[in-house]
Amino acid sequence: MKAYINYPQPHATIHFDAGCIQFRKQHKSGQRTVCLNPNSSGKEIRAFGSGKYTFRSNASANDMWLDVCFEDHEFEEAVLAYILRLLAMRYKCFKGMRVKTCCQAQ
Repeated sequence: MKAYINYPQPHATIHFDAGCIQFRKQHKSGQRTVCLNPNSSGKEIRAFGSGKYTFRSNASANDMWLDVCFEDHEFEEAVLAYILRLLAMRYKCFKGMRVKTCCQAQ
C-alpha cells in the first residue's frame, strides 16, 4: 500500500494498485518517502511521534508518500491511521482527517 499525505490541503489517499497513474506525483524533485515494513516500522513510528517529520506550506515539506508493506491491507490502513493520529497531535489539520482510497489492487 502507498499512501499520500498532503498538508496545505489536508488529505490522505491510499493506493493499493501498483499501476495507479497517481504515482507520478511521487516522483517530484525532493519528494519525501517513508517506508514502513516489519523491519523499519518501530523506528519510523517513533520518528513520527517525536516530530522528526515536519509539514509546512512549502514544496519541500508540504507532502509525503508512505510505502507501507505488511502484506495485510487492514493492518496497513491501521498503521496509516495511527501515523495520522500522531501527526494530529502536532498539526490540527490532520485531526479527524478522512482517508480516501483511490484504487484497489488488481
